[in-house]
Amino acid sequence: MAARALPEPSDLVRRVRRAVADARAAATERRAEAEPQASTALPAAPRRDGEPERRREHVAAAEIQGHAVLDGLVSTLCRRVAAVLAAEGHRFEVSTPVGAVRLSRGATREEFVEIVLDTSRNPPALVGRAAWVRGRRERQVAERRPGRRRRGQAAWVWGWQVRQEEHIIAEHPDLGSLTAEQVLDYLLATLAPLVER
Repeated sequence: MAARALPEPSDLVRRVRRAVADARAAATERRAEAEPQASTALPAAPRRDGEPERRREHVAAAEIQGHAVLDGLVSTLCRRVAAVLAAEGHRFEVSTPVGAVRLSRGATREEFVEIVLDTSRNPPALVGRAAWVRGRRERQVAERRPGRRRRGQAAWVWGWQVRQEEHIIAEHPDLGSLTAEQVLDYLLATLAPLVER
């Protein structure tokens, strides 16, 4: 497998900074309009019946190509993007569970962007998944004054929701030809909701 050219560090920094600025501008504009936005989850691809032996061969070949791309190109690029985001004041962590690379925001595990090798699909594919939280978690506490009775009760108000998005980045047999530009374009587009605050 040929070595893939990664973007120059200065180009990577410039593109990540532009994506963060664009995300913040879009969030400000969206808040001004105050329109609720629906999730843009893609429906699952229809399964096509095929010969089981041929399917196993495709899955085996996709696993080899997919793991090579995840371990080399995707994990390296995610680490570089996380370093640039850290320099911009956004704390992200990169984890690499088997068959995936995940870029999580801070200590929270509910907000992430990940690229996963999904062999249950036909054809097998590298799938980008993102999840982010919208809304706030607030605590309402009853006011207590000395010498007076307590009015109301303390209560937790949960007003947040987790939104999810899924996108096919590359399908077998094109997993091996995935470029750094394709991965970076996906990451920058999906990181927008996570860095707009």
